Amino acid sequence: MKCQECQALLPTYADGETNAADALRVQAHLRHCRKCQAVYARVNEEVELIRDGWMMEMLPDDFANEVMQQIQDEGIEVEKSDPVLKKGGGPAKRRGLLVSSVVAAAVLVMAIGTQVSPAFAAFLSSFFQTITGEAGLRQAAKQGFSTELNQAVSDNGITLRVKEVIADPTRIVLSYVLEDAQGRILPDQFFPAYGANNVYVVDANDKVIRRSPLFRRTDKYADLVFPLENPPEQVTVHLEIKGIGSKELHKTHLNMEILVDLRKGIAATKKLKVEEQYTSPKGMTVKLGQITYAPSATALEVETEWTLEAREKIVRQVEELKAKGAREEVATRLLSSHHPEFTIRDKEGNILADSRQNSNYQFESGLIYTLPGSNEQQAGSNKMTYYFAPFEEPAEDVFFHLEDVFITERAAFSLVVPLHGEGLRGGEYEGNHYEVLDIREEKATDSAFSTYRITVDSIQKSIGNDPPEWLVTDKEGNVYKAEFDVEKTRSYSDQKGSHTVTTLIVKEVPKEAKEVTLSLVLVERQLPGGEWKIKLPDKNAHFLWQIRQ
Repeated sequence: MKCQECQALLPTYADGETNAADALRVQAHLRHCRKCQAVYARVNEEVELIRDGWMMEMLPDDFANEVMQQIQDEGIEVEKSDPVLKKGGGPAKRRGLLVSSVVAAAVLVMAIGTQVSPAFAAFLSSFFQTITGEAGLRQAAKQGFSTELNQAVSDNGITLRVKEVIADPTRIVLSYVLEDAQGRILPDQFFPAYGANNVYVVDANDKVIRRSPLFRRTDKYADLVFPLENPPEQVTVHLEIKGIGSKELHKTHLNMEILVDLRKGIAATKKLKVEEQYTSPKGMTVKLGQITYAPSATALEVETEWTLEAREKIVRQVEELKAKGAREEVATRLLSSHHPEFTIRDKEGNILADSRQNSNYQFESGLIYTLPGSNEQQAGSNKMTYYFAPFEEPAEDVFFHLEDVFITERAAFSLVVPLHGEGLRGGEYEGNHYEVLDIREEKATDSAFSTYRITVDSIQKSIGNDPPEWLVTDKEGNVYKAEFDVEKTRSYSDQKGSHTVTTLIVKEVPKEAKEVTLSLVLVERQLPGGEWKIKLPDKNAHFLWQIRQ
């Protein structure tokens, strides 16, 4: 399965709506493809976040006028020449009045301690609530990188209202709400960024620079996150929405263009070279490329690749596995399936960022998201950019700690399986348990050969591990064609671990065969980081250096 095909199936796979055959293919691909794992993590977060509904009472139409009147009654001077405070005007003026009234009401509350309604309290805090879900956005907003928009478009009784934007060279984040015809916020704020909908970012020449934003729910409304890499100073976000809803699509036509100015964010961003590397005894090299300090995120480029000597050895192993009958996409995982785990710590050892934590919403030191490198990398090389929230306090000494490196190696485990009821087999390997549950001979279509269905329970230590790949041979070394019965695959967990029960259909086995051997093809291994620690460039010292120059 190619990455493009896998990623097209991920939305339905995450929703549990993929058919059994496609689900098994996606699982197998995700097991070895770090790039698609990163995409799946974002898609899965979308599915989880859209499940809980919420409502917020809409403010009455005359709310702004009432606020202004209360301010005047208290003797507080208001600049009435401001055009947004005048009656009438188009949508842009009315949006300005809305924002002005919020600011004025805040002044009123602070000045006279007036009690406000729950609807007003929710609305007054909503511009700030949108960033409470993630530390990076919260910090960027505090530093003035949030721009209020309140840009809206309506169709078929639905209004899409984009409330604000945070933008820097690492990403654009749009906070929005979907409202019904009465201005009430819809419980379901999701709209797909694929299929009939078209959601993308273009530069000044209308060249598309980003599609497929990340969808996230916050306390009060939703965010669209567009990851960026070296963006121009100005871009335009295009929203062409023909359907909304996470379960059932409600047809609509909501088209909007949002001009985003990145110059302020670019000016506040520093990109510094690291150019350090570590090579493990097994020949896996971890390279640090560039670290980016931006208002809403700190991004670190990390690449893993095999040394030339190790790569040549693994290429030979891949060819050997293929010659033994392993599928090419399985055998090549030896070369391509590897990734690091690391932390970024201060000089006291406190963790500032942790690649092992997949959700910044749950762990402020956790990942916001990851972006894979270009497809032009050579086989055996994986480059990934990891995005974390900016460090809460300026750290003079910040260190990269390599915790582990995960690689894929040839397994050295097999089960000899009797075909005619002499007893079933099982065994332990690398902390996992494999057990043959059942063997059945299908009705023969050829008097000289039989087809067997062998059911194997794989009890693995990590929840979510995909079905293991097996080679089926006899004692003479003959390889038999084997495929999964995807309709019979099932997974569950109990006190023993995470079970994956698969049925192998083994064809063209000679009638006289008494046993076959199931050989596990691959195993994932965890290599220690070797206590590799390096000091990362200090962005604050760099600022001072630039000023002195």
